[in-house]
Amino acid sequence: MKKLTTVIALICVAGTLLLFGCKKAGVVEEKPEVPGPQTELPVPQSLPPQGEAPSAPAPVRKVVDSDVSSRWAAVEITVEEKKEEGGQTFKVEIPLGGEAMVEGTPLKIMLLGFVPDFSMGADTITTKSLDDVNPAAKIEVSEGEQVLFTGWSFRDFPGMHSFEDPRYTVRLSRAIPAE
Repeated sequence: MKKLTTVIALICVAGTLLLFGCKKAGVVEEKPEVPGPQTELPVPQSLPPQGEAPSAPAPVRKVVDSDVSSRWAAVEITVEEKKEEGGQTFKVEIPLGGEAMVEGTPLKIMLLGFVPDFSMGADTITTKSLDDVNPAAKIEVSEGEQVLFTGWSFRDFPGMHSFEDPRYTVRLSRAIPAE
């Protein structure tokens, strides 16, 4: 019986040490913090802190738009002034591969690419179909000699990767079919 009591006591001591951890001389075991309402989660090293641009440039993707010009002639871009009252709206048609000045503004918009049904692969951007399903236009917005924005504008997702300027919003409003 004495042996059984000793074995049970040893098991309890070992279990307690395993359950609560043990500290060796000079070694401090850190327990991971469980996120709570006031705890910030760590930011992975691969992502930049919020508000900073990534250190590595985005991959360059080739735009594949074969046969798009047989069905589509141009796009319409809408430019709106950001004013509380009296902000004007300007619309400009830009032919595929063309550019246009936006009358009433200092902006020039160049159409770098257009796909009527946007699809992105590892190294290409293409269209899934020639139908007006998810149109996107790659545009370059400039003022004088200064390029203000180069990127994609999505008709159905105007806020995604959008042109940011305190004076204007710029967005793809529609695709214009070839006649």
